[in-house]
Amino acid sequence: MADDDQSSTLEFFDKIDSIGIIVGIDYPDGNIKTEILDRVALSDDTLRKRLEKAIEAGLVKRVPIQPGDHGRSTRYQLTERGKKIKSLFSMIEVDTTYEEYVARKQELDDELPDLRKLIEAEKLHEESVGADYWVQSQAASERDLEQARRELRQGVLGEDTESVSVPDEDSEDSGTTEVWGTPKDDEDE
Repeated sequence: MADDDQSSTLEFFDKIDSIGIIVGIDYPDGNIKTEILDRVALSDDTLRKRLEKAIEAGLVKRVPIQPGDHGRSTRYQLTERGKKIKSLFSMIEVDTTYEEYVARKQELDDELPDLRKLIEAEKLHEESVGADYWVQSQAASERDLEQARRELRQGVLGEDTESVSVPDEDSEDSGTTEVWGTPKDDEDE
C-alpha cells in the first residue's frame, strides 16, 4: 500500500460521517447513492464529496449500475480494504453505534420545528425580550421544571432574584431553581 493511500485513508476517518459511508454500503453488488443517503446523516452534496474522498482513499469504488437502477445513478461498492474496515466496525459494534447516532440525530432534527415554536412562543427570538430573566435549574424532574416555569409565568416568584426549592426525585436533597430578573406578567403580552 502506498504512503499516499495510507494517509488518505487515515484522513478520511477524521470525520464521523466516514463511518456511515462504510457502514451504509452493504450490498455485495454495491449501493446507489440514494441507498447510502438513507443510512447516513449527510446532505446529498456532502455525501457526494465524501464518497469521492473514500474512492481516493481506496475504500470505495464505482461499479456498473444494475438493471432497475436509474440511468443517471452511480453505484458504489467497498474495496477489499473497505470490507476489512467494515468488518472491524462490525466486530467492535461501531456500526451499531453509528446507526444509533443517526437515529438520535433524526430525533433532534424532528424536534427542531417544536423548538423554534417554543422559542417564538417565549419571544426569545425578539431583539429585546420583554422580561430580563432566565431560569437555571439543578432539578432532575421535567415536571418540577415545568411547575417552576408556570410559577415564573404567573409572577409568583416576585420581582427580585429569588430561589425556589424543587425536589430531586433521585435523592432526599432538593434541587434549586434560580430566577434572575423580573418575570413579565401575562397581562403585559
